[in-house]
Amino acid sequence: MATAAVGMLLDTYRRYLRAMDAWAESWDEDRFDLLSPGEAFDVLWVRDRLDKAQLTDVEQQELRELDDLLVKYSDVIVANMPPRADVSRSHWWWYLDEGPQVREEALAAAQE
Repeated sequence: MATAAVGMLLDTYRRYLRAMDAWAESWDEDRFDLLSPGEAFDVLWVRDRLDKAQLTDVEQQELRELDDLLVKYSDVIVANMPPRADVSRSHWWWYLDEGPQVREEALAAAQE
């Protein structure tokens, strides 16, 4: 994947998650309305694409930090996510409905 495409994906992922983080504290409506179902799917789809991308060390670090926000707002994602297809457990972001520990479990399995 071209560097420009990776940058665009990372920028999209960053914008969604940082916007949720910025709005979450002052949002007067139902917290789950921070994202629409389409936006939740987009976040998960972009994360899939980033998993397949060749990232620099700096991009990997930012991805880990953004993944922290994804876990922090997993309730918003889960409330709006589409039904899960047959997805590998290594793609832990599709399993956020099982709790935040899915990330650590997937990372531990990858180390084995």
